[in-house]
Amino acid sequence: MELGPQLGDFADTAAVLSNLDLLISVDTAVAHLAGALAIPVWTLIPYTPDWRWLLDREDSPWYPTMRLFRRAAPDDWEDVIGRVKETLATLVAGGAAGEAERRRNVIIHRETDLERWSNPAQLEEAWTRRFALAADFIPAGSTVLDLGCGAMVLERSLPPGCRYLTCDAVRRDERSVVRDFNRGELPPKAGATIVTLLGVLEYIYDWKAFLQRVREYQLPVVLSYCPADQTSNLDRAALGWVNHAEPGRTRRRLRPGGVLRALLFPDRCASSALPA
Repeated sequence: MELGPQLGDFADTAAVLSNLDLLISVDTAVAHLAGALAIPVWTLIPYTPDWRWLLDREDSPWYPTMRLFRRAAPDDWEDVIGRVKETLATLVAGGAAGEAERRRNVIIHRETDLERWSNPAQLEEAWTRRFALAADFIPAGSTVLDLGCGAMVLERSLPPGCRYLTCDAVRRDERSVVRDFNRGELPPKAGATIVTLLGVLEYIYDWKAFLQRVREYQLPVVLSYCPADQTSNLDRAALGWVNHAEPGRTRRRLRPGGVLRALLFPDRCASSALPA
């Protein structure tokens, strides 16, 4: 569809862009406009790029919704076009690769993946060991506030006399408090004496601000996390992980208030596997 003759200015172009699921473009004003409007855009970059695109990365610090496809060699656009075709076909086709690409697009929009967390099949049994380990750090008789409770497996592993409070991005049962952590929402303390954050921090964009809000509970925290420096072999975005925190930085965010009870690094940090 040729819309050029109908576009009088950038306001007209922005109106068209707002109706797109994705823009694919070379480095043009339209690509920059889409990025500024937080519209998903794939930008094809030459071998020797303009300084603003930096080097050796697929994302842009200027436009969170932009993905860069770089030319691998001078005068070779065929490789770039081929990678764009393959990625687009994967996105449309679905399956494991399509799910990975869908997760990438959620990250581009800086959204919480409600589609994923509403699907019980995405709450993997492989995560059970994480909850059992965490329960070892929870005293009997505690009131546990489980942030990002998922399938609520932790409840089955708690020591005697514990009371269990649940919170997640979607409703799990009649007890659930629904909060979107990426919007800065946290539940009330509700009498809790300890907080658990198990496999949650990987999905928080502004993890520093989030941990600061958790500190404000002034409660002990049991936290698990797959840190960037221990998962360099993994495609974090394909797993839906949205940040690249490291252990020392995570500890510093919680320890000044003396609230970090335990920081666990799961043996199987790749447990957020993609569906077959």
